Amino acid sequence: MINIYINDKLFNFDNDSVNIEEAVSKIENMPNNVVIALNNSIIQKDNWKNTMLKNDDKLMIIRIACGG
Repeated sequence: MINIYINDKLFNFDNDSVNIEEAVSKIENMPNNVVIALNNSIIQKDNWKNTMLKNDDKLMIIRIACGG
């Protein structure tokens, strides 16, 4: 079992191998225009599938908004 914090909320996963893409799939109504930081380091979207998470990792999902 692995515990991951997503925007400060605890999520539990049954298996010990979870990538960012799998972790954020638990978020309902996830917008397309987001940036994700893993332990305060931004991870490019191309790397979400290949970036494996460890117990107690912290993901921050930041929505991108245009404005002026």
